[in-house]
Amino acid sequence: MNQKLITGLIAIGAGLLFFVLGEDDKKISDKPELEKELESIPDIEPEYVEPEQPKNFFTARSQAILSTCHPDLVLLFNEVLKEMDCTIIEGYRNKSNQDEMFEKGNSQLQFPNSRHNVSPSQAVDVAPYNKEIHGIDWNDTATWDIFAGVVKRIATEMNISVTWGGDWQTFIDKPHWELKE
Repeated sequence: MNQKLITGLIAIGAGLLFFVLGEDDKKISDKPELEKELESIPDIEPEYVEPEQPKNFFTARSQAILSTCHPDLVLLFNEVLKEMDCTIIEGYRNKSNQDEMFEKGNSQLQFPNSRHNVSPSQAVDVAPYNKEIHGIDWNDTATWDIFAGVVKRIATEMNISVTWGGDWQTFIDKPHWELKE
């Protein structure tokens, strides 16, 4: 039975395997020219490449807090994160948390009058994250203002109407963002 010699090359893992079909089903070892060629092919070890991490990402804590917020705020700050690192401080506040914030002077509103007191929360407290200090630099007003500009621009691009607590005249609250009513 005359068959033409058929060779195919298939890459498998770290090496190469030749399949040879021919008359009388001869093995590769019966074909010295193929043996030499096979020996000349170097072993190739696949190189493991670490998957690329996103430039910025929310911690599990930030994700959990953000999940208590209105879907528009979730979408907005996930987009903001792509451009500027930030951390989510607070979303929904229950009565005891709101009362504590009011007593400390961190809020001017008592429960249930804050936009944080509805579920899903219509407000979120977010801060620019400083990787050098691994936290929030509360005194870096320039970064807060840059962050506000990024959030406002992206909100406008996404057609999401928000108010920034840093623009308030009587009670400046730079971390505070809320959906306009």
